[in-house]
Amino acid sequence: MKRIVNISFGLLLLILACQKEPFIRHGFNTELKQGSTGYVVVFSAENNKTLLLQGSISINSGSLLIELIDPHGEKCFSKRISDPGTWQINESFGAYSGYWKLRYQSIEGEGKISLHLNIIQ
Repeated sequence: MKRIVNISFGLLLLILACQKEPFIRHGFNTELKQGSTGYVVVFSAENNKTLLLQGSISINSGSLLIELIDPHGEKCFSKRISDPGTWQINESFGAYSGYWKLRYQSIEGEGKISLHLNIIQ
C-alpha cells in the first residue's frame, strides 16, 4: 500500500512539474453596435510580465476606437479603424505594476470584436 502511495505521489509531482505557466486573459468577445463601448481594467502585480494585446476586429460600417492605457495614464496603444474589413491586432508590451485599462468605443460602428489583453506570467 505504501508503495502505491509513493508511486502515485511521484506521478502527481511529475505532472505538476510539466505544466506550463498559466496566462490570464481579459477583453472582449462581442458584436459591435452603434454607440457600444467596452472597458476592462487589468491589474499587473509584477514588473517582469509581458502583456499581449491580440485579436481580430471586423467592421461592416462606421468606425471603432481602441485604446490601451498604462498605469501612469499614458496611451501605449491607440487605433481607430474606419474602413470596412477585418483587422488583426498583435502587440506586446513590457508590463509594470499597476492598473492597465483596455477600452473600445464604437462610433456608428457595426461588426464584431474579439480582442484580449493577455498577461503572461
